[in-house]
Amino acid sequence: MNDIAKGLDRRTFVTGAGLSLAAAGMAALAGCAPQTGAGEEKMAATGAADDIAWDKEADLVVVGMGAGGLGAALQAIDAGASVIVVEKAKTPCGDAQYSHGVIMGSGSRMDDEKGVHVSMEEIEAEAWYLNEIPNMAFAHYVVEQAGDLLNWLEDHDMPFSNPDDLINITYSELPIYHEFEGWGAAFHVLADQVEAGTQEVMYDTRATRLVQDGE
Repeated sequence: MNDIAKGLDRRTFVTGAGLSLAAAGMAALAGCAPQTGAGEEKMAATGAADDIAWDKEADLVVVGMGAGGLGAALQAIDAGASVIVVEKAKTPCGDAQYSHGVIMGSGSRMDDEKGVHVSMEEIEAEAWYLNEIPNMAFAHYVVEQAGDLLNWLEDHDMPFSNPDDLINITYSELPIYHEFEGWGAAFHVLADQVEAGTQEVMYDTRATRLVQDGE
């Protein structure tokens, strides 16, 4: 792992990858097996790291190219790290591409330009699903970083189609829900950037084991 990868601190990484949690490791990944037909044996890596012949290495390996994986990969690319993405499906974006494409938050440039501000306390009281997160400190952190996340998405050319008052009454009467133009299909904008900036995107490939130094 190089100095650039070491510089990806938790705060920076979570802000960029805050769409959801991604399974990612700062170690080379072993056990990547292309999908096979019924009855065919899949390749699998066995043994400790020292016993494996590595044919692909990167500063960061991202497992899964859904919303979280896209954010994780792009944040690492922006920091100058080499990245490999492993995706078991034949296409990117996962279930996110079928979503309503709505991101909750306040305090972004978009909000400031419209003179809209909602307090953290109001958001936490209104966004009922935050109460279902076992770790409330993490839920608080998600709300606190939401403005930075919205700015990050805008900086990465995600197209927003917000009404003038930023209110999407499908979710709340508070002006805290920001919608992508084209809904979840907009995540392909990020996928194109990942494909252009990564060392390699391995589609149709399932990760079967993560091998770390000292295992």
